[in-house]
Amino acid sequence: TAGTSFATTAGQVDATANGTFAAGGGAYLTNAGAETLAVSAGVGTTVAAVTTGAAGNLTVGTVNGVIGISASAGKLGTVALRATTGDLTVSSAIDTGVAGSVGLQGTNVTIGSDITAGTAILSASGALTQTAGSVSASTLGLSYGVGSTLPTVSGVTTLAINSTEAGAAVGWTSAGSLTIGTVGPIAGVAAVTGIHSNNGNVSVTTTAGDLTNTSGVNAGSGSATLTAAGNLLGAGGVTASTANLAATAGTIGTAGTAFATTASNVDATAGGLVNLTNAGSETLAVKGANSSSVTAATTGAGADLTIGTVNGITGVSSTTGTLTSATLTAAGNLLGAGGVTASTANLAATAGTIGTAGTAFATTASNVDATATGLVNLTNTGSETLAVKGANNSSITAATTGANASLTVGTVNGITGISSTTGLLTTASLTAAGNLLGTGGVTATSANLTATGGTLGTAGTAFSTTASNVDATAGGLVNLTNAGSESLAVKGASGSSVTAVTTGAGANLTVGTVNGITGISATTGTLTSATLTAAGNLLGTGGVTATTANLTATTGTLGTAGNAFATAASNVDATAAGIVNLTNAGSETLAVAGANGSSVTAATTGVNANLTVGTVNGIVGIAATTGTLTTAGLTASGNLLGTGGVVATTANLASTTGTIGAAGTAFATTASNVDATAAGLVNLTNAGAETLAVKGANG
Repeated sequence: TAGTSFATTAGQVDATANGTFAAGGGAYLTNAGAETLAVSAGVGTTVAAVTTGAAGNLTVGTVNGVIGISASAGKLGTVALRATTGDLTVSSAIDTGVAGSVGLQGTNVTIGSDITAGTAILSASGALTQTAGSVSASTLGLSYGVGSTLPTVSGVTTLAINSTEAGAAVGWTSAGSLTIGTVGPIAGVAAVTGIHSNNGNVSVTTTAGDLTNTSGVNAGSGSATLTAAGNLLGAGGVTASTANLAATAGTIGTAGTAFATTASNVDATAGGLVNLTNAGSETLAVKGANSSSVTAATTGAGADLTIGTVNGITGVSSTTGTLTSATLTAAGNLLGAGGVTASTANLAATAGTIGTAGTAFATTASNVDATATGLVNLTNTGSETLAVKGANNSSITAATTGANASLTVGTVNGITGISSTTGLLTTASLTAAGNLLGTGGVTATSANLTATGGTLGTAGTAFSTTASNVDATAGGLVNLTNAGSESLAVKGASGSSVTAVTTGAGANLTVGTVNGITGISATTGTLTSATLTAAGNLLGTGGVTATTANLTATTGTLGTAGNAFATAASNVDATAAGIVNLTNAGSETLAVAGANGSSVTAATTGVNANLTVGTVNGIVGIAATTGTLTTAGLTASGNLLGTGGVVATTANLASTTGTIGAAGTAFATTASNVDATAAGLVNLTNAGAETLAVKGANG
């Protein structure tokens, strides 16, 4: 019975059991020695035989006219033969039909005749060999040791293999779709799960159809090569030193379910999308299909994802054309200079950095978003629109390196601009080989901005930051806006302009030294204009070197009572809601619109540098926008000239080494009180009444 086997110690055993499956028919035999066995049993019934004695070999053969193991009519249900201490040899056929199961177990298992089953497990602790016959099974489990040669099996759709031979390769090729699954157990013959080698290489291929890994592949320190003519699917996992994955005409994983590995090195080639997950750290290289997507994630604690070169593939890209998107998520760091080529690159380092301080993470994506809990260092050989969420007190570095490649800070994948998730970035360093553009905004303590071969912003659209310290270097014009107060230093291009504005309530703009750059000037030559507008105060001794400086402090002062705002511009106009205090290392034409009741102080300091009060940028002379200035203090190291006029209660005029006015043209004021000191002649005119005091020069 199924519970109690019929026992013999005969060397030759034939058994005929004609009971039906419904009547509990079948043959359940045990033998303490070796035997040759032949059984004829009822349709759908079970034949189970075990040899238990020392060297208890079991051979399926012909005994007393009964040949092999089969049903008297129709097909058996299950055949389970176990030689627990010896070898098992199939010399005559075993047939359960496509609906039945065959389980064979022995020290060494030799297939010498046909085996027909729906499910078959061939399990040898030693060698599994085939000398004759054929095996047919749709579900096949193989377990074997040293000296084995895999049998030829037809019709397999589900496969499991366990090889215990150290370093031995495991290979299987299927003409149709194949699932790597779990087979068994079958009536005492242990189940086989997935495909396992003992540190040998594993290779599984379908020449037509899909390859689905539901129960896992484990090659230990060996490599695992899985190639599907259709799709490569399954979350069973691949454990190997290297996983070589290919879906020739299909996808690897699906949009909703990632293909799982734990391999240290993974390369993937597909005719469609690629979706991968890895519980450990990995180096990854992917060739996807044109207009498809690549998604890869490491999920283990601190598991890094490095884009590199694996199996001759470098980076993440499409075989031809361009990927629509590459979404890469590392539980640790996201690293690698292998490159990501896609329309959009969605990059995340959940608990680490993207790139390192010394090595940038490389993409050629048109749109890049990056989220990290550490620093972000990116490089792109083409133009890109960039959005970054970094970590509090970390840095962002991004550069485009291709000829004239622009970098635009904008909105990508729901992220806008460059900032930290919480807190504040220490530094955002953005370098464009072409133009550096965008209104997305850069929120950091310091923003280091470079447009090597282009402009920083455009004439019509300012590049936006909220950084406290901003330095900017460009090969063309510079146009900046800041929602907060900033210290600013700019190196523009000769013949170009610099425009900078702070827009937040009371936001100061201070021209100073940032990142080794001092003041606002051209790298070589001279800026045409520098237009600086502060919502609060416009401050700084860093200096503005340009042909024309247009200076505005909308609600504050331009310079302070103790520190003059420095320029070296030939033409300066200044508008302020408070005092104006200016100094110029060279000669200048000056026009000021100050505030009622405030003062204007201006001095030229270079050798013989003239100060001419005239018309600049639509402003004429020195006066208050409304009302009257209290004082205008003008000091020229050369001549103090101009008919623009000075409108103030008091005008303090000085020409240290020159004249005030000229012999033919008087210096004009409408001040009630005028004092003048000159090293040459003094020629003054006043449209109103004045009290005048003059210290002229001898002769």
